[in-house]
Amino acid sequence: MILLLCWASNSLISSLSNGYAEYDWAVKIGEHSLSIIPSMLDKSLAFVATIEVGIRHNLGKAYMGLGKYSMAKDNLYKPVLGSRCTEHEPVILGSLGSLYQCQGDIATALRYFQRALRTSPPWCLTFSFEYLVQLGECLFTAGDLDEALSYLEQALTLYQNMESTPRYDADLYFRLARVWFEKGNNRKCLDYLTKAEAACTIRSIEAPNHPIISIVTSLRSRLDFSFLSVSRFSPSTLSDPSCHHTMSLSYLL
Repeated sequence: MILLLCWASNSLISSLSNGYAEYDWAVKIGEHSLSIIPSMLDKSLAFVATIEVGIRHNLGKAYMGLGKYSMAKDNLYKPVLGSRCTEHEPVILGSLGSLYQCQGDIATALRYFQRALRTSPPWCLTFSFEYLVQLGECLFTAGDLDEALSYLEQALTLYQNMESTPRYDADLYFRLARVWFEKGNNRKCLDYLTKAEAACTIRSIEAPNHPIISIVTSLRSRLDFSFLSVSRFSPSTLSDPSCHHTMSLSYLL
């Protein structure tokens, strides 16, 4: 029963619509799941701890989606402070990075994403890919364009070598285009932006209101204008699409 509740909570959080109703229901399901934990104490302690970590992780993401950052932090920190993370550690650390990133604490977010990257299992390239992208995003926000580009290019190399490629292409190409635009290289920006637009064309069939589509369109208009002037946009003008949903790249799935 509790495994079914965990699955339902995660499905609601991962929904493409990412509306408040889904987050609200995910919180209700997660809190109810936690209330069942005491009845499972006759099971293996490791099994119960794993279940609790999963529930609290989902709750943390759901509370982030509702903008309740203190509640999100409470749930995400408990697995870390309780030393029960084991194989879940990079996921929890990555979510904490997203939490601080969306609150504007880039220095702390960088530390958590770096820890998440270090602890990611070598067989799970999706984890490493995600944290490389988020490190690039944080550094871009901090104005360190060279370091941001370094992480994003590492993510691109990893992305091209992934056997089961997730649908992160539009987001990744957009971020690369944005860095090159800010560095003043409009030609490279155009190369990646064209790829992002092609990916958005495919995405629009599945999710016509997906936020990445409008964000890419906004960059296109700025790039077109830049060929006629020397204006630049600040890193804050086109914000991290993941923070529109206070989640990491998993919201794109």
